[in-house]
Amino acid sequence: MGARQMRLIKLRLYQSTLKGNGKQAFIDGHKRIIMQTPTGGGKTVVFTSILHDAHVKKNDALLLTDRKELFGQAKKTLNIGGVPVSTIDASSPHMPTKGIVVSMAQTLVRRLAKCGFNPKLIIVDEAHIGTFTRILEHFPNAHVMGFTATPMGKHIPKLYTKIVQGPQVKELIALGNLCRARSYQMIDEVGSMRTQNGDFHNSDLFTFYDKPTLYSGVKKTWLERGNMRPTILFCVNIEHAEKTANSFGVYYKDKSSTAFYPYARSITSNTKKEDRDRILKDHKSGVFPILVNCGILTTGFDAPYLELVITNRATKSLPLWLQMCGRGGRPTETKKEFEIWDFGGNFTRHGLWQADRDWKLDKHREKHTLGASPVRKCVCGAMLDANAKECPYCGHVFPVPVAVPKFGVLQEVLEQRGKKISECSVSELVELEKEGRFKPHFVWRVLRSKGESALIEYSEKKGYSFGWVLRQLKENCNYKDVLV
Repeated sequence: MGARQMRLIKLRLYQSTLKGNGKQAFIDGHKRIIMQTPTGGGKTVVFTSILHDAHVKKNDALLLTDRKELFGQAKKTLNIGGVPVSTIDASSPHMPTKGIVVSMAQTLVRRLAKCGFNPKLIIVDEAHIGTFTRILEHFPNAHVMGFTATPMGKHIPKLYTKIVQGPQVKELIALGNLCRARSYQMIDEVGSMRTQNGDFHNSDLFTFYDKPTLYSGVKKTWLERGNMRPTILFCVNIEHAEKTANSFGVYYKDKSSTAFYPYARSITSNTKKEDRDRILKDHKSGVFPILVNCGILTTGFDAPYLELVITNRATKSLPLWLQMCGRGGRPTETKKEFEIWDFGGNFTRHGLWQADRDWKLDKHREKHTLGASPVRKCVCGAMLDANAKECPYCGHVFPVPVAVPKFGVLQEVLEQRGKKISECSVSELVELEKEGRFKPHFVWRVLRSKGESALIEYSEKKGYSFGWVLRQLKENCNYKDVLV
């Protein structure tokens, strides 16, 4: 029966290649490796196949996860794959000593002192999370495969010695395994905020977003353009999620009916399990269109029916950004495209969801986009790929960078590549500075290289005196001619 069931989850070519490259990394002498594949790339299927191999060879193996949703999903997939499993979680008092074990990380950490299990292989689901460090240190002789879409975090280069990179998002879109994303951005100036644990300070974010104009702005945009599509909306915190859901109000299914339904419902860590299950079921069946949450559905939430992702928050975290966007990426027979609406300037900060990225085992800088190109906006609102010469949605040609629209206008963003900053006009340099893409002093060096007339034009646009022009003429004009 196990062999027959394994055929039901047969690996695709790119998944088989990823699995083979992981095995080769072990053969080459690495004991701890990161297996990177985008959200929706089928990492669960890949590690199920690996655990099936371990079961056939009678090797003890441990699968670690830190979320209940992922724990249940992993058990279900392994059972489909014909792999008998034991479990370690709060509801299982007995500790297994052999075989294939699926464990909640938090439970195992508390039981490490009495753990008699000695796995030959450990697989870590969502390895970018630092929850698993103590467990991996407890089993120094085990070979470790950490699976994640976003191998970033201070613990990554400390625990792992190699990244085995799977296909890029664009490759999976071309294969039909992920949907194309049509992406829009609301240009927000979130201003200066404190940083906490590598991201914007939560209370500062909430202070910015907890405004009547922003609640009504999201609602107005969705009512005008949402078309009742199944939507997931990410917020800052629990209060923000609940206020956002309530702000949408209710709708009537037809004019003659007195029964009304909410446009949106929220799920947070305060939501009881039975309520959460009911809300998710109602959302999937179309009882209401907008599912609002804060950090509870970023991983382990498989909902191919989603057609619209709204990020109603800003984040400095590239992993969080990609996880949120990826919720809408799974295709169905009728869905080949989804939309991302960004209400936090995240496309400017991190690049497009589908941008190619070069993952490396090092400490990534805060604003590092891993090779993702910067973005600009089409006049029709479309955000397009970097190598697009014209917009496939409206046919607009992009000879020069497009200025950033004012706050409150949803614009589709496209990646821009190939134009150097030395080729930009004074007006374009002013816009790039306004966007925050380049510091003023860097723009001034570029202007100095263009001569006095460029400096005068810039000073007039900025309201500077002629004395500023004279001072600039005395300074050096050396700069790196970067792509914009």
